[in-house]
Amino acid sequence: MANNSCSVNLTITSTYAFATVYSMVLLVGLPLNGLSLWILLKRHGLRTSNTVFMANLALSDLLLALSVPLRIYYYAAASWPFGATVCTVATSLFRLNFFSSSVFITYISVDRMLAVAFPLRSHRLRTAKFAAISCVAAWLFLIALNVPGALKLNARLRESWKGKNCFELGMDRESKASRKPDYVIPFLLTFLLLTVNVVCTATAHIVVY
Repeated sequence: MANNSCSVNLTITSTYAFATVYSMVLLVGLPLNGLSLWILLKRHGLRTSNTVFMANLALSDLLLALSVPLRIYYYAAASWPFGATVCTVATSLFRLNFFSSSVFITYISVDRMLAVAFPLRSHRLRTAKFAAISCVAAWLFLIALNVPGALKLNARLRESWKGKNCFELGMDRESKASRKPDYVIPFLLTFLLLTVNVVCTATAHIVVY
C-alpha cells in the first residue's frame, strides 16, 4: 500500500511539473518567437540568406509553442478528450520542431562559416533565393520523414485508445523492438547535423583567430 501511494504521489507530482515547465515554455516561446518572426519579416525582410534561415527557425519554434497548450492541458487535467488524431498531430509537431530547428541552426552555422571563410566565393551561393529553396527542401524532407512515424503512432493510439492517455502511450518489449529501425534515420540525421555544426564553428574560429 505504501509503495502504491508513493507511486501515485510521484506520478501526480511529475504531471504537475510537466504542466509547469510547458507553461513556462508557452509564456516565453510564443511571444518571443512571434515577435522575432514579425521583426524579421517587417523590419528586415527576407533579403539575405541569414534572415531567411532565422525566419524559418522562428517559425519552427512558433509551431512548437502553438502545440504546447495541448500538452499543458493533458498534464494538468490528467486526461485527453481530443482523440487520437489530435494527439498524433501534437506529437508530430513536437518531433518536427526538434529536427527542423536543428536543420535551420545548421544552415545558419554553414552560412556564417561561408561568410567568414569564403566571403567572395560564396557570394552567389549565399542569396535569399537559394536560402528559401533550401528551407523549402528541408521542410518537405522533414515532413516526409515524420509521416511514417505519425501513421504508426496513430494506429497504435487507435488500437489501445482508452480516452485519456496521449503522450505516454505504453508499449511492450515486442513493440519497442519492432520500432528500433525507426530510430536509425533520426539518429544519423542528428549525428550529421551535429558534425556539420562542429566543423563549421571550428572553421570560423580558425579563420577569425
